Amino acid sequence: MERYNAPFFSGIIKNGDRHRSMKSLRLYNDGLREFVKFRFQPSVDLLVVLVSFLSLIITLYYTWKLFSITSVLVPLSMFILGVLIPILYNSFVKGQPLSEIGISKTYWQRSLVLGFILSILIVIAPAPPGLTATTTTFIAAVKDLTFIELLPLLALEITAGLFWTIFFCGWIQLRFERAFGAIPAILVAAALFALHHAGYGETISPSHMVPLFMAGVVNSTIFRITRNILILWPFFITTTGLSSDLLQWNLRLPFESTYTYFGVLILMWLSIAVTHYQQKKAVSSQS
Repeated sequence: MERYNAPFFSGIIKNGDRHRSMKSLRLYNDGLREFVKFRFQPSVDLLVVLVSFLSLIITLYYTWKLFSITSVLVPLSMFILGVLIPILYNSFVKGQPLSEIGISKTYWQRSLVLGFILSILIVIAPAPPGLTATTTTFIAAVKDLTFIELLPLLALEITAGLFWTIFFCGWIQLRFERAFGAIPAILVAAALFALHHAGYGETISPSHMVPLFMAGVVNSTIFRITRNILILWPFFITTTGLSSDLLQWNLRLPFESTYTYFGVLILMWLSIAVTHYQQKKAVSSQS
């Protein structure tokens, strides 16, 4: 850089552009330092997170064992333990805004755009080797479905995807990041994401857990870009979930499950909307 004189650059980069470039570089460097920074500030929040995680696994395990994925108790467990309790603790016990669990207007547009682009990459990617389904691509698997078969699967993935994003990224990851830093938080959130599949009766073996852990690392790292759930939901997490359930498990649900899962999805967003309204009302009354 030193070999270029100022007049040359002044003819190419205006002062305002140079100022914006330097500001962007400083923001990038600050963000990178924050990302790799390790801290040790554990709090009672971590205990609440771990208790909620264990409660979720136990509830899902016995619900899955006694009933099935089509039971309304499965998505209700996701709603109550994975969405409602984190929202209530964060917003009404701690008095923090919804942005502290990743529900925010900040970067919402770029989050949606990035999530959509990433989901397109999943759609066009070939299926990993060793899957049980006969089709080789996500598009081929979807084309094999009728609308009656596709709709309940979409309802499942959209609803479960919102639960996964809020619980593991907004709730677990952001609490652990505040305590230990971004990288430890990503690893912890990914590990708990993998382990929670035991609640669905899946085997706890390295060959099964490692791919789930890596998927969790990908999800958590993507979330960390904007710390907004919209970078994962509704596009990316829905696409990856549907891809896995079709290509690996060849999952099918009865059409009636559409009402169950979309009904719980409405409950999830109602709880978010009511909380937002209450917080906005509280701020207005104080001003």
